[in-house]
Order: sequence, then structure tokens, then C-alpha cells
Amino acid sequence: MEEKIAVTRQLCKRYGQFTALAPTDFELKKGQIMGLVGRNGAGKTTLLKLLTGLTDPTGGTMALFSGETPSELSRARKRMGIIVEAPAFYPNLTAAQNLEYYRLQKGIPERSRIDYVLTEAGIESTGKKKYKDFSLGMKQRLGIALALLSDPDILILDEPLNGLDPMGIVEMRSLLQRLNRQRDLTILISSHILSELSAIATNYSFIEQGRMVEQISAEALHEKCRRYVEVKVDQPQKAAALLERELKCDQYEVLPGGVLHIYACLEQPEKIAAALVGGQIALSVIQSKGADLEQYFVDLVGGERRA
Repeated sequence: MEEKIAVTRQLCKRYGQFTALAPTDFELKKGQIMGLVGRNGAGKTTLLKLLTGLTDPTGGTMALFSGETPSELSRARKRMGIIVEAPAFYPNLTAAQNLEYYRLQKGIPERSRIDYVLTEAGIESTGKKKYKDFSLGMKQRLGIALALLSDPDILILDEPLNGLDPMGIVEMRSLLQRLNRQRDLTILISSHILSELSAIATNYSFIEQGRMVEQISAEALHEKCRRYVEVKVDQPQKAAALLERELKCDQYEVLPGGVLHIYACLEQPEKIAAALVGGQIALSVIQSKGADLEQYFVDLVGGERRA
């Protein structure tokens, strides 16, 4: 059975009359890269702050590494590497000097952890370069190095790809994938742009207006977004046999009401139509369907703005 890293039941947060997070059920399992997706202001950061103890819930329950009591939650959070609010680094210190400050502050005994996490984050060669002279990508990597300093079992990252150029996004995604794969590190990462997460997430949680709309695996999500040609015919079984015989197409499914979803020949719907009509099959509907991941999110939450 997969270990559950975080479980919430009806967890919520209100500020006066404003509901930042409606009662929410959420699960995160060991080894997952969970993409928390929602528009700006949807409640992503609120959920992360509740999980990490940066704010207290108004109601509901939470378990971290199976612990639920205040003391158990406190111990569990020591196993987290967290970047929810931008860490404060000293502009005139180097990467190593900034990490040494935090190492002493956190009471981490091994000085060698600094060199290790700098290498893990890919900024071991920054040397005497001061933080104020770092690029945005280097600053983000230093944040990852800080989150790794305590040798956590889970990374919780709020919008770590925000503001990066395309190459920086690719490099950061590669870094997170490597940490997940090589260290079996569980990662919870938020973003308001689904396409930024689509290359790395193993699971998704969609949040909108403070409500958890859906939790789904990447595999199931891609299946939902799979492109296909939909046809409606009067003789579906005969149409299926004809597809296999004439077009060598065995990637289809027959649905009720004379509907077929065809997952091959996607760029040649006219060939499908011609084959069906030529086989004396009455064709009443033929159309291409399917959505990209961002369109799926927009359809899911019922809006027109980009996710």
C-alpha cells in the first residue's frame, strides 16, 4: 500500500466572511509529483500554508505522515522542504554563505550538506558570486537548495516556475524530476499554468475559487484529453469491422447510440467518411474531438480565462 504523506478531510480556512479554502479533501502519496493547479487567487497558496503550518485551519482535519496531533504534525513538518513564501537571502552573500546562515539557524550539524545541496540544485560553481548578481533561475535553484538542506522527504513549492524563461523552466523541471526519481522525493508543486506542469506531474489537483474541483492521475488526465474522431452511424458493428478491414484501424471503441470513437487516422477524417459511406453505412455525424490540458482545466472550472 502506498504511504500517504498528507491527507486532509474537510480542511478549510476563512478570514471573516471570506472563504480562502472551502472544506477540502486532499491526498498526497509517497513518490508522487503532485501538480496543484488553479488560477491566481484560487486557494493554492492557502492549502500549502495549511499543510506547512504557516497558517491555522478554521475547520477540518489533517494528517501528515499519519500523524494528526499537534506534536505529530510539528515533527512531520521537520521532514518537509518548503518554499511557499520567497526565502529571504542576503544580497551581498554568496550562495554558500546564505545557506550557512540558514544551516546554523536550523541547527543542522553537517557543514557538508551545503556543498551537497548546491550540487543537487546545480549551482555548485557559483563560487564568490553574490546573490544580488544571480539570475532568476539561479535564485530559484538556491531556494531549492535551501529546501533540501534538512534532507526532507517532501518538497512543497509554490509557483517555483513563475517568471522563468523557457530554458529556465526546462532546467527546473529536469531538476525536480531528477530529485523525484533518484531520491524518491515526493513533490507538491503549485502553478496557475497547467502546461508548465504537464511535463513532470504524475498527479493533479485542480482548485477553483477555494474549492477542490478534481484530483486525477496524469495518465487518466491524458486519456481524457486524448484526441479522436467521433462518428455516429446506423450500423456500428458493421462500421467497426469496416474500419479494421479497409483502414487497418483497430484503435476505436463502440459506444451506445451508434457512436464510435476512433483514435487513429486523426488527420484523415475524410477517409473515414468515404469508407463508411462506401460500405453502405449511414453516417449522420463525424467530428474531431479532444482537448489540450489547459482547455481541459478551463472546461472543468467553467471559465474562459487561461488556467
